Amino acid sequence: MGQQSPEEKAAKAAAAAAEKIRYEQLKVEFQGWTLGFGLVGGLAAYSLYGQDVAISYALGSAAGFMYLRLLSRSVDAGE
Repeated sequence: MGQQSPEEKAAKAAAAAAEKIRYEQLKVEFQGWTLGFGLVGGLAAYSLYGQDVAISYALGSAAGFMYLRLLSRSVDAGE
């Protein structure tokens, strides 16, 4: 009952590999979106509110990006 056939094991291994590839793609995609929104928001803050607000926004965006990277490392370490 607890035994798996070699075909089932191979299918599960292939599915796990595909999920790992998709996970890596999502990490890169989320980081790209984070950088893109940070850049666009920083430019908008600069044009609407000036340099001081834009610097604050950029620092917040950088901190958010670093948090996302640290979070992904934490998740990766738990595998």
